[in-house]
Amino acid sequence: MDDECECLSFVGRQLPLGFAARQVTIDPGCERRYEPTEWSDALVVLEAGDLELECISGTRARFDGGAVLFLDSLPLRTLRSCGPESVLLTAVTRIPMSRRTPLRHMGEPQAQRSNAMKRVIVQYRVKPDQVERNEALIRAVYEEIDRTQPEGLRYATLRLDDGVTFIHIAEQPESSPSPLSQIEAFQRFTAGIGDRCDQAPIAKEAREVGSFRMFD
Repeated sequence: MDDECECLSFVGRQLPLGFAARQVTIDPGCERRYEPTEWSDALVVLEAGDLELECISGTRARFDGGAVLFLDSLPLRTLRSCGPESVLLTAVTRIPMSRRTPLRHMGEPQAQRSNAMKRVIVQYRVKPDQVERNEALIRAVYEEIDRTQPEGLRYATLRLDDGVTFIHIAEQPESSPSPLSQIEAFQRFTAGIGDRCDQAPIAKEAREVGSFRMFD
């Protein structure tokens, strides 16, 4: 337990032999489709942010930072970040005896992975009368990024030829929360995203298979 808030947290903590931890980040206003196998037999801690779970029936439940969850085999549809900062989840699972490795300290990955990056792709569809407003908010985000130059962030936004579908691609350090959550203009962008959309944002992590002058 943390001394100040008495909340369970695995950030920066050493796990006992035989356990592994995986961190999942959901940017503000975005959601992650529920995949049962992703949370199989895992103890999940909400390290930061406000999390909303939506069931297949449409019922929703919200959780604050510090919540301890067990998401295995639940009738869920999505996990949604509904606050101004990114949701950070730590899922702790047991490692089978045949796959166990020496102790590692969370937050201090091996040297060869210290610069590991992750890519998140977010897609959504806005209402036709909200396209101009959405683009104005996006431009404000890039103006602030240009001024502040957040470290470790690569970011791009595209609009498809249907005129209403937007795709955001973010590359950021794998072991830390999204730098976008610290951008005030991004917080304003995500604050009303639900009202502007016909189809809510869906966020998925992507792994590079190959590229040519795209991610250098």
